[in-house]
This record gives sequence, C-alpha cells and structure tokens, in this order.
Amino acid sequence: MDSWPELAGIGDDVPAPPGPEIVRGALRRSALEGGRPPAVPKAVRAWALLTAEARVQPVSIWLISALVMTVGVGFVLAKPYTAVFVLAMVAPLVAGAGVAAAYGPRDDRVLELVAVTPTSPRVILLARMTLVFGYDLALALVASAMLSPFQDSVPGPVSTGLVSLVTAWLGPTTVLAALSLLLSVCWNAEGAVGVALGVWGLYLMSFTKWPVLAGIRQLWTTSPATIGLALVLASAAVVAAGRGEPIRRLRATHGS
Repeated sequence: MDSWPELAGIGDDVPAPPGPEIVRGALRRSALEGGRPPAVPKAVRAWALLTAEARVQPVSIWLISALVMTVGVGFVLAKPYTAVFVLAMVAPLVAGAGVAAAYGPRDDRVLELVAVTPTSPRVILLARMTLVFGYDLALALVASAMLSPFQDSVPGPVSTGLVSLVTAWLGPTTVLAALSLLLSVCWNAEGAVGVALGVWGLYLMSFTKWPVLAGIRQLWTTSPATIGLALVLASAAVVAAGRGEPIRRLRATHGS
C-alpha cells in the first residue's frame, strides 16, 4: 500500500474471508443430514412450479382468451337465443389456441432453461396445461353462468339452463385442447393452431348443405366418446413430452 497511497484504507470495511471452520461446519451438517436436502412437501413444490410457470407465460395468452370470450358474451347478450351455438364455438377455439401457444412456441423465452432443468418435461407440460386449460375452462364457466339467466328467459324449445350450456361446449373444448396439445408437443404451435382452426372451421361448414361434413357434429358434443378421445389425446401428449418431442426434437443446444 506504501507504493499506492490512493488505495490506503480501501479494505478497512471489508470483513475477513471465512476460515476453514465454515467448511468443517458444512461437512458436519451434511453428514448429520445424510447428504440430502430437507424434504419439501409435494403441495409446496407443485404450487411453486405453477407459480413459476404462470410468470413465464406470455400475457397475451390470458388477455386474448378473455377478449375473445368477452366478445362472445357480448354477442349472446344482443341475441340470447344464440347462447348454445356461440359458446359451443368460442370456448373450444379459445382453449385450443391457448393450449397450443402455452407449450409449443419455438421462441419460448425459457426454452433453454426448461431443457436443462431437473424437472421432468412431463411435469412442466402438466403444469402449463393446468394453468392454461384451467383458465380457459374458468372463463367458459363464468360466461355460461352469466348467460344462463338470459337463456332461460328465451321462450320456446331453445330455452335451456346452465347444465345444457356447459354440455354444449365442454366436450368439444376438451377434444380440441387435447388435439392442440398433442400437435404442439409433436410438431409445433403454429401447426397445432392451424389444425385446430381447420377442425373448428369444418364444424361451421357442417351447417351448410354438404352432407359429407354432417358427421363432424358428432365430435362437437359432450359424450363419453368425446371425453374419452380427449383423454387419449392428452395422454399421448404427455407420453410424447417425456420422450423428447419425437418430431421437433428441440434440445438445450438446438443441435439436433
């Protein structure tokens, strides 16, 4: 310091580095605890994962889903007799697009981190789907509850209740969401959204006079068959996620 007077006193407030006793203490604790980290309850770990995944999802997923559902509710309020048809169209579209966007984008901001995390890809997939599909499901349920009183006031055979409104969209919503999920895992988000829009458009076209499209209405119902199909597609997506996404095969280095 004598040759550098301007540095005199620079370390006066800096504590001394820890001595070897800190290493001995860490080794002693590790030996007493068996070298294992303290156990964390599964509920706490699940909540932490859901919270982390909610933070990394694009805000647009939540905003666009709410906006599309709000537009549908506004249309039904103007024409209450359209509630069943509008909800059967809007809810599956919102869920299908939202699920695809939640898992599949190549520009996922945390893709590199997720690829090297010790958390299983299947667990991450289930966490994201719980968030996004649960959010879309809640939107559709709230919309159905809001529109049910207006629908009950409609005279004639179109009058229905909350249960009928929910069954109008629940089956197709689960099928389209599961299909989008499988395609986003095995292919990419853009392709998943495109196929979902195609299936959605075919249902619209089934109301024309083309008899070849009449059969697609069977897919747009809530039945054991549609719920079973949704479970099969979702299960296939979970299996594919655990095997490295067979078609896309993205890795942490994007080298394969």
